[in-house]
Formats: sequence, structure tokens, C-alpha cells
Amino acid sequence: TEYIALYYHEREDEMKGTDGFLPKGDRMDVIKKSIDATGTYEHTFDELQHGAQVAWRNAPKCANRKYWQQLKLLDCRKVTSNKGV
Repeated sequence: TEYIALYYHEREDEMKGTDGFLPKGDRMDVIKKSIDATGTYEHTFDELQHGAQVAWRNAPKCANRKYWQQLKLLDCRKVTSNKGV
């Protein structure tokens, strides 16, 4: 996908050697298999956080976008109750 290409272009050098980080070709294979099996795929935490940061960075009307790299994501995808949030 286009976003995965952007992610690897911007993050690959920094993420190499990190637990669970896959080379781009391997990650694309995982994504394609997931899409074939379920019709969708799930971003890794780092992919999701970087996506949120990029969205903020690319928001032209946001006066505070210079702080985009400081954005920290709270990943609540697995939370199933109000108390969990």
C-alpha cells in the first residue's frame, strides 16, 4: 500500500533491529495474506503512531503541527469496555 511505502521510507533505518520489525517485503507479504484471508489487515503500533504523526504534520491549517514528532498514541484497539479506556 502507499502508506506502507511511506512508512518504510521514513522509518526503516530507525526501526531496524527493533523487536518485531519486519523488512518491507516480509511485512507486505503479511499484509497481503491478511487481506486475502480476512479482507483487511491491522497496522502495527508504530505504523499507526507514525500515521497519526504524518496526518498532523501534513495538516496545513494547524498552527502547532511543528510538534508532530512529539505526538504519542494511546492504542486502545483491544479495549472492549468503557472502563478499559
